[in-house]
Amino acid sequence: MSKTWIETTRRVGDEDGGFIEIGTWPESPKMFLELRTVEGEKSRDYFGKMNLAMSPDLARGIGMSLIAAADEMQKK
Repeated sequence: MSKTWIETTRRVGDEDGGFIEIGTWPESPKMFLELRTVEGEKSRDYFGKMNLAMSPDLARGIGMSLIAAADEMQKK
């Protein structure tokens, strides 16, 4: 019997530019996340081809840094 799995995928985007998808990295789904644009979607035209695999710790660091940078920019 084969094993069943479920992946939760998140998409972050805006009305004009499509989206960036966040999910598990197919080559190592239990250890890495991937930030990606999806082929055949408007997001590739807007954001370019993107496939960035990272550990959960790196993802947290990037996420916290993005929030901090956005907060600083809005204060200016």
